[in-house]
Amino acid sequence: MIKSFLNLDYRLISLLLLALFPLLKFNVASILIITVAVIGISSYYIKKEGQTGSSLKYFILCSIFPIILIITLLYSHNINDGLNSIQRSLSIMVIPAVIFFFHPSISHKKVNLIIVVFGASCLLLTFYIYFELFNSGTFLTFWEDDITFWENPFRTVLFNLQYVDIHPTYFSMWVLFIVLWLLNQLINTKDKKTQILLLLIIGYFLFTILLFSARGPIIGFVIASFFLMLTKIKSIRGKFFVSVLSISLIILAITQISFLKARFVDEFSAQKFRPPVGNAHTSSNIRIGIYKCVLDIYGEYPILGVGVGDVQDKLDACYYQFHTRVYQETEYNTHSTYFQILLSGGLLGLIIFGLAGSYQFIIAINYENKIYLAFLILIFTIMLFENLFSRMHGAIFYALFNSIFFKEIITKKNNHKINLLFGFKMKDHERI
Repeated sequence: MIKSFLNLDYRLISLLLLALFPLLKFNVASILIITVAVIGISSYYIKKEGQTGSSLKYFILCSIFPIILIITLLYSHNINDGLNSIQRSLSIMVIPAVIFFFHPSISHKKVNLIIVVFGASCLLLTFYIYFELFNSGTFLTFWEDDITFWENPFRTVLFNLQYVDIHPTYFSMWVLFIVLWLLNQLINTKDKKTQILLLLIIGYFLFTILLFSARGPIIGFVIASFFLMLTKIKSIRGKFFVSVLSISLIILAITQISFLKARFVDEFSAQKFRPPVGNAHTSSNIRIGIYKCVLDIYGEYPILGVGVGDVQDKLDACYYQFHTRVYQETEYNTHSTYFQILLSGGLLGLIIFGLAGSYQFIIAINYENKIYLAFLILIFTIMLFENLFSRMHGAIFYALFNSIFFKEIITKKNNHKINLLFGFKMKDHERI
């Protein structure tokens, strides 16, 4: 009994607990990150495990965002704001450090187990959200025609949950990642009962996402799922047919489904593409003002940027040129991870960030890890529309799954080298 207890994989257990973060408050999630680090480091030294020479390189590649911010802190004037920005994305350093330096290996089975636990936490979260939606009477408006881009009551409920603080973009990103994983499972299974079960879960999740209609995650999901379908189809004719069918369905969805139409069509057709004036503001023209300020600031500091600590101060000062108080009533960041890097570290910082991201894509493609590639497509698309790492929810999600996917590939790569050393070849089912 004692021996079995001592032989438990506590590092895996700590990662499984961390995968429950969608259900947890920020302080609890922070404690779990510390727990993952303590268990990982202590297990490593107790078992006296060896270290791989490339761990530092992989760690830097997967932690490049906060590393760039830390460097730009050296020439920031507002150090306190800079430290707060870095603190929110610090898990992008801590989690990869633990996984690359103190986890000897992560198998495909462990990765799937972590995804299953994460998916279960997302499922439980949707149950809680539906409880709040029914409790608030929001579903009574479901068949009404006055759902507009001005106010979606479902998004309003999500913004005001009592027990957890969730943004529609982050919630949608989590759920759509699980849907991508389920689609991959659906493509690879031939069991009819399993296919039906997977389709029911996928349908449930997609209906849930439809209610909140977060544009960035939906666009990323469409691109990633389209990629998954095309990789399964071998013939050119089949790829063409699926492409035409997919485009037709997308057009039909955004023009006929009220939730999507309000977000993707009505909001753009009801306004001019200029910064907001007075109280006539939407999420789109607010972003136009933000992006104008981003370009103005970048024009003054093109190479090295202004430093992470001064980004918000520069934006706030720029917002005063617009004839509206909307930017003073709420603090608006760059609303794009790429723009955040551009203003913090300039063109040099953006190039370094882009090279690190490109390497991750190359690794996923070279080792044919389709779900990792789909994950990257989803994440890097959402980064266009959101400053993804300004919230702990985005930082933990990226840090956890990017690290375990990358570590899985490294594990396969090392095992492949051992197989070649002893004269064996990898079997098809052993590939990622």
